[in-house]
Amino acid sequence: CCRLADGSLAWQQRLTAAGEFRMAAGETDIVVAGEDGSVRSFDAATGAPRWQRSLTDSATGLALQGGRLCIALPDRVLVLDAKGGTENLAVAAGESGWSGAPLLLGKRLLVPRKDASVAAIDHADGSMLFQLRGSKRVTGLTALASGVVVGFGDRKLAYYRRLP
Repeated sequence: CCRLADGSLAWQQRLTAAGEFRMAAGETDIVVAGEDGSVRSFDAATGAPRWQRSLTDSATGLALQGGRLCIALPDRVLVLDAKGGTENLAVAAGESGWSGAPLLLGKRLLVPRKDASVAAIDHADGSMLFQLRGSKRVTGLTALASGVVVGFGDRKLAYYRRLP
């Protein structure tokens, strides 16, 4: 990170994970997941390590919002307490599998699937709420007002204004 006033370096950390890594940032936390399954949390202001854990797979994506960290793995998605790394929920992917970065949207957790759909899951109990269907693999999700914009691999954007 750097200080906005003068661009000077505020802190830095050496990552032990080999290869590429995924990252998510919240107001007070930065979380990094490596290809080796390592997950590390840092204080956003100071860079001080908060917690770390090892997973059996590398993450396909991370989302961090409101004290919740969601980690999408090929076979399941985890919801953790962002401050301590305690696992609160694990949702199996089923036949299709997860394929990208999740998005926390209110009480919903939206996760791209390999079958070109987006699963909407209640992040409190893991129940499936609904699915959004697409024609090609999902390339990205972003919140817009009370809805979501979904990018698809066939160079299409779809805006779902209101979600059930």
